[in-house]
Amino acid sequence: MSSNKTLHELCDELGVTRRVIQGYEKAGLASATGRNKYIRLNLTIENNSDKDLSFTSGSMGYGCNAINGYMIQGGYMNADVSAGKNTNETIRFNLDELSVYGITKIADIQVGFRITDDSYDVIYQGMGKVKTSLEASYNYKVDTFAENLKSKAIEKLTGGSVNYYSEENLYDQSGVKIVSEALITNKDGEQVILIEIENDFSELVYCTTSDIALNKMIVYSALWTSDAVALHTRCVASLSPLSLLDERYWDLFGISEIGEISFTFAGTDGAWTEVTSPQEISIALKKKVSPVNNKGDEVYNENGIRIISKGLMEDTSEYSKDINMLFLVENNSSEIIEIDDSYDSLSVNGYMVGYMIGSREIPAGKCALVDVEIDDSSLQDSGIAGIAGITGIAETEMTFEIRDGNYNVIAEPTVLVKY
Repeated sequence: MSSNKTLHELCDELGVTRRVIQGYEKAGLASATGRNKYIRLNLTIENNSDKDLSFTSGSMGYGCNAINGYMIQGGYMNADVSAGKNTNETIRFNLDELSVYGITKIADIQVGFRITDDSYDVIYQGMGKVKTSLEASYNYKVDTFAENLKSKAIEKLTGGSVNYYSEENLYDQSGVKIVSEALITNKDGEQVILIEIENDFSELVYCTTSDIALNKMIVYSALWTSDAVALHTRCVASLSPLSLLDERYWDLFGISEIGEISFTFAGTDGAWTEVTSPQEISIALKKKVSPVNNKGDEVYNENGIRIISKGLMEDTSEYSKDINMLFLVENNSSEIIEIDDSYDSLSVNGYMVGYMIGSREIPAGKCALVDVEIDDSSLQDSGIAGIAGITGIAETEMTFEIRDGNYNVIAEPTVLVKY
């Protein structure tokens, strides 16, 4: 079977029959309650091939479902169908999620399927569309998600509040656009930044965020999110400040509220090849952003690069007793730098210990949080910490490796911190 066939051609070949969307087509979704808090797409899958096949939809590996032109997170299904056999399956979508997007009636459902054989080879990967009788008259030009935000209807739906909303076009390359930005506070007081993305490129695009900074302090350098956006659909990506930086760190670094978030945004295809160029995006949520608190023990200051110790803190996870060694690194030079460790270089109270560190890319004029997580079991093996925890640590010594934009090592400072 060829992998470049359309889903409809493959359905015909494999005997996949699409059955019916249960309810809500004409009556709308608002009156649904109880078990009907889901829209159900019933499918009959007939495997008329000579291979055992697995059909997957809505998984972390391939989540490409959409309703009325909005990418939807739900719709998980996994079915193993032996050669010559059939199965009836149901794909469910949560109506609460649809309500957030302003979807009150169903015009179409796009389902992304990955079909693999028993050797895990991908036979087909792509999307197919199921249309209802409303599809012909449905106005896809209306951005129902944006209407929900502007009318504050989303506040009634979620019990939260819309603190910021803008339709500034912050990114526009080859048909991939960021068309709106919002800051939402949920009913529990937690905030989330929503970024609405539109894809009019020639194919499905994975839109990524990385190099994320809160209030001008870089807190994460690697890939943070990757959202699949099918052709001619919209996707709402979310960034949670509390997931990026635990609230216990906020006061230490001078953050009382999020006044600005910035990140690198780009588009890739399924093979991670860039189809649109990376671009730094900044969203000013407040008119004034509080400066980063750079007070602490200065342990290195040369050639415009400054390292400040911000002390020790117990790990934020309730399942871990690791100790976090915190630094603020300022790049006041004229070039981008990357800071990492010199491999296996950390000692605590004179004993070599295990640890984890995430490297940070820091553009000129920016600063970054560097978090070194010291392994609790390694500390205990060295007779350190235990019940004493942080108070059992008298000093740490570690060698950092600082590289320029061409990955050349320009400094290897050994930093001694006494507590």
